[in-house]
Amino acid sequence: MATIRATMMVILVACLVTMEGVRAEVVVRPWRKEAITLEDMEATFGLTVPNHGLRGKLHIAEPLNACKPLTNGPSAKEKNPFVVIGSGQCNNVLKVKNAQNAGFMAVLLFNVEDEPEFINMEGNATDITVYAVAVSKNSGRILLKEAEDTRTDCYLMPSVDFRNWTGMEIAAFIFVSLCVVVLALAMFLCVRRHQLHERQRALEYRPLLD
Repeated sequence: MATIRATMMVILVACLVTMEGVRAEVVVRPWRKEAITLEDMEATFGLTVPNHGLRGKLHIAEPLNACKPLTNGPSAKEKNPFVVIGSGQCNNVLKVKNAQNAGFMAVLLFNVEDEPEFINMEGNATDITVYAVAVSKNSGRILLKEAEDTRTDCYLMPSVDFRNWTGMEIAAFIFVSLCVVVLALAMFLCVRRHQLHERQRALEYRPLLD
């Protein structure tokens, strides 16, 4: 039964990550503390978060609004560095481009205002080759605080957002879920039938052994 449940979960997760309606999720893991999950909105430009996610260290942009070329950047050995940037004073595509030119791989752009929760991350730039997401003002405070500790890890993970699914996507999800349930049930019945068959054979041969 454990094998059947594991197989069912693997198939369901595989189906989910290949369907549309997947967006990013920011997870901050401070040193020796519980992970913090932050809501976000992925930009319409730049790279799409891969299924396996992205892990890196946090940096704070200098200047914070990133409207000018950044004066700081990650080390050459650093893999997938993240940078925290504040909104306002110039367009977001320019901010992300400056972060990209400084060597950062992921941009976490927080709103400096209370409303709206997420800033508009729309754009059609074709020369952006990094990841970019928008987070709230409160999430920005958390990121700025945790970025001060170089031991903090940050993750950009794909997460399923059911709110953005269309009727066809919801119908497809239900269909796939039913298929997984039917497959799991069929596997269980096959295993059970095989067990009963082996038990019956054992009972038939027992008189001969006695």
